[in-house]
Amino acid sequence: MFGKSRSAFYKAEDKTSYYNLEHALIIGRVREIRVDQPYIGTEKIYYLIKPFLEEHGIKMGRDKLDKVLKMYGLQSSCRKRKAGGTHSNHGYRKYLNPAKDKPPTRSNELFASDITYVRRVNSFSCLSLITDSYSHLIIGWYLSENLSTDGPVRALEMALVSGRKDRAAKLPLMHHSDRGIQYCSRAYVGLLEKRNATISMSRASYQNPVAERINGTLKSELLPYPR
Repeated sequence: MFGKSRSAFYKAEDKTSYYNLEHALIIGRVREIRVDQPYIGTEKIYYLIKPFLEEHGIKMGRDKLDKVLKMYGLQSSCRKRKAGGTHSNHGYRKYLNPAKDKPPTRSNELFASDITYVRRVNSFSCLSLITDSYSHLIIGWYLSENLSTDGPVRALEMALVSGRKDRAAKLPLMHHSDRGIQYCSRAYVGLLEKRNATISMSRASYQNPVAERINGTLKSELLPYPR
């Protein structure tokens, strides 16, 4: 009557049952992961459950997993935060951007620095971060209650100490940041000059993608967010 054979009908029914079981296994595993990491995105979830998929003989790519998560309402949602921006209207020297279009080829070659806000119940704290642009490892950090120069300086000191342990510590180093007053201050620039580092500064956030990516990952996926 419908133009389909009996065998085709039962084959489709069996296939539907298989996918329902497949989805149930995946959703159960994803919910277990989200207990500890409720905000991570599809790409990281796929990385975490890939051994699970292989163990159960489930062939699924990242895009298909994203569709399954969307189907069951398990996609992570972005949360907006608002806080003050970087103060770059000051009298200190502002440097050019030699780091532009020069991807690093080794560790301890390019440091990416930025300050991000961490939401608390009724206020914000300031997290100063320094990331190695080659390995994307956070090698310097400091959490402070305000936007003073002390936080970024302490993060830089940590990064420089970490860099001394690397065999490339004596090779040229470039430090990239925005033009905020903290990074242009005498205390901060003095540490970089002592290390003989090249100073690079950007006019806009999109010119410091490594730091912005790290900030976004920390705030949207890993740090607790009071609701």
